[in-house]
Amino acid sequence: MEKLLTKIQDLLDVQDLTLDSILNQYEEWDSLTMVALVSFAQKHYQINITLDELGACKNVKDIYNLFNKFNGGGGIDKTSLFVPTYPKNTRSSKTLFDLSSKVA
Repeated sequence: MEKLLTKIQDLLDVQDLTLDSILNQYEEWDSLTMVALVSFAQKHYQINITLDELGACKNVKDIYNLFNKFNGGGGIDKTSLFVPTYPKNTRSSKTLFDLSSKVA
């Protein structure tokens, strides 16, 4: 989360951003800034967001929520950026033993 906030501050050339900061009030919030954020999302979080999705963001919190939607930004309430989820071993999921017994 801190990395994303720092990047937005750098792009907007502002040091006192809050989650409620309105993006349109900054002169630097333009299509080039959005392209830079799309590239940043791909490079650092391996997520693909569109310019339309980013353009719909009204404040910094919206950007966090957009990144979180793709499990990349951690959202505003989370501390880690990627929380791996693993499928539970249920009867319907195949285990290595199940697969190897069919081969043998």
